Amino acid sequence: MKCTIYLAVGTVMLLVAFCFLPKAYASDPLFTIFEGTFPDPTGAFTVEVPVTNRGQTGSIDGFVKKGHNVLPQPTIAPETLTLTRNESGTFTVTGTLKNPSLAGSVDLKFNYVADDTGKKATVKFDVLITPGS
Repeated sequence: MKCTIYLAVGTVMLLVAFCFLPKAYASDPLFTIFEGTFPDPTGAFTVEVPVTNRGQTGSIDGFVKKGHNVLPQPTIAPETLTLTRNESGTFTVTGTLKNPSLAGSVDLKFNYVADDTGKKATVKFDVLITPGS
């Protein structure tokens, strides 16, 4: 009987630990934002953001905050990228310019952990979408 109680308590503790542990973020990522993103004639565009994790293993969360002259709201895939130390991955942002003859932009935000403080950090980028000539 005592063994069954210990087993039940241990199982509950494991479930609680897995459900409520804080998210392990990657640290010290290197983001590459390429200049000169050009839409196709319909205004559709794709922006790739390569990232290399130079720190601890964990995840990087990506968000599209706003799109200017972009409708509907652009999407980012994946929303979370899990990388080991020195591993690289790519976030892909897709959208369509509302008016393909005018430039647009997309505001991106990425969350990770700062190596020096160990606290969650945020980096933001503005990606310009330039119509072709």
